[in-house]
Amino acid sequence: MNRTIKHRNGVLALAAALVVAVAPLAPTSPAHAAPPVLLTRSPGHRATGVAIDANLEFTFDQAVSLDGGNITIKKLVGSNWVITEVLRAQDGLAVTTFVPGTFKVIINPRTNFEYSTTYAILIDGWYFKNTAGEALPEFSSEGSWQFSTVAPPPAPTTTVAPTTTVLLPRAVVGTSCPRAGATRRVRATRLVCRASGGTTTWRRG
Repeated sequence: MNRTIKHRNGVLALAAALVVAVAPLAPTSPAHAAPPVLLTRSPGHRATGVAIDANLEFTFDQAVSLDGGNITIKKLVGSNWVITEVLRAQDGLAVTTFVPGTFKVIINPRTNFEYSTTYAILIDGWYFKNTAGEALPEFSSEGSWQFSTVAPPPAPTTTVAPTTTVLLPRAVVGTSCPRAGATRRVRATRLVCRASGGTTTWRRG
């Protein structure tokens, strides 16, 4: 009786082992991808002396693409922020360059910045995404990214040629001339023969 029980227990244990061995493994969930990290941005936050034709440049820790939303450029006018341009993700390569072999992205605004002006860059949270669909966190306030542009160049100086006064010899001015209306030049000064009191004399033209 004890041997039968042991035998049955051994059979059951073997069957259980076989079931475990041939049972399919449960599928594992894919690893959760980390959102892209912005390593550098140019112009830098609170940079000064930025060129008016500067681009917006980004370096990420992984490959990204454009998903949706906007990059909004604002300038500070007095104490108010005024929108100057909106760059849409759907504009794609019209304003965006993905540098080959790197994780660098260059955004080229359509209009230049103004001299001596403070700007802020706002980025919607789904503008950049990685291959797993994870998005770069948004820049939602004007304080997230600001910079100021360079002062205008000095105005060109204009050189005024000195005025030269040409003195005519008294022997010419007031002397008689052949006929009224005749003209001549003496030292680049035009003289006209004018009639006065029955006589004709040279006068300045």
